Amino acid sequence: MSTHVMRYKPVITGFLIWIICLSLVGAASAYLPLRTGYLGPLPLANFDGLHYLKIAEEGYFQYGEAFFPLYPLVIRAVAGILPAVPAVYTGIGISLMCFFAALMVLYDELKSSKEDYPDRTVAFLLTYPAAFFFAAVYSESLFLLLTVLAWSLARRGRYLIAGLAGAAASGTRLVGIALIVLLYLEYRRKNKRLIPAQWLSLALIPGGLVAYIAYLYQTTGDALRFFHVQVAFGANRSADMIIFLPQVVWRYLKIIFTAIGQPTPVSYAVSVSELLMTVFAFVLLISGFRMRKSLPGLIYAAIIIFIPTLTGTLSSMPRYIAAAFPLFMVPASYNRNTRYAIVLIFAVLQAVAAALFFRGWFIS
Repeated sequence: MSTHVMRYKPVITGFLIWIICLSLVGAASAYLPLRTGYLGPLPLANFDGLHYLKIAEEGYFQYGEAFFPLYPLVIRAVAGILPAVPAVYTGIGISLMCFFAALMVLYDELKSSKEDYPDRTVAFLLTYPAAFFFAAVYSESLFLLLTVLAWSLARRGRYLIAGLAGAAASGTRLVGIALIVLLYLEYRRKNKRLIPAQWLSLALIPGGLVAYIAYLYQTTGDALRFFHVQVAFGANRSADMIIFLPQVVWRYLKIIFTAIGQPTPVSYAVSVSELLMTVFAFVLLISGFRMRKSLPGLIYAAIIIFIPTLTGTLSSMPRYIAAAFPLFMVPASYNRNTRYAIVLIFAVLQAVAAALFFRGWFIS
């Protein structure tokens, strides 16, 4: 086995095991009741996957502007090259390749910069309860790859390419603009004053978002339509005011203690998981700050976790947390028993969540 392959053996092995386990969960999920309504052509294309495929194949539709354009554009581009391959398989293939590439880049950067335990960071990311979305027709994998690339390239002095990767990230998800903070703090770690190339890279990052805003204004007359249409998707998101986290947590506590099992046991369990995973993410953040982990990464993770809560709900938070890659570096330094317990709990929760998602139940 070549030296290059041996260097990435933990990533390759972990990724293959993850694929096999997801396949087994998919087969076992056939014994669960099927919930119709938002089923895609394949289980990995349920819910948002339906919307991404429709945008890729037909263009934007009413309320579809909630979904940022880069991921469906990539599906469309690859489908144009491989017209015989159904778009759903193209989407899944893109997601899997992006996730694998993101893991490789993350592992390589952590190992090259002698950060703590890169293999453990990869293990936590693979077993995280919402990690199965990295295989789905969702933008999570592409966004993770672009953000990890921007971070790694910035640390290696490839400022222009880092800025372009950041621009692509902000055209994939709104929180991609948080890369401005991450890259700025990374630059300040080495230099008190930024050089012109570094300022240029920061200026490029909002490019994807600005381009989408311009497109929406030209086609709909509403530059912020991606935000204003959120209420149409039934997640109780506020589109006209900012709601701060304490109020959101209070709302969830009321749901948990006054509406036990309602409206369905699964939806109630999802609400509980949304609150618990959000709390767990903030616990990891606090732990990371106390252990003096990478400050730029933790601040970036805090921002991309905090921004979605301003809409007044924790809906989909477990999935959003998966993109906060610096968060998964924190438990890598925990003692062995704690690490094993977290990985075991993560893996079991991912298996349950993935099985339900494959059968048409909204998870995140």
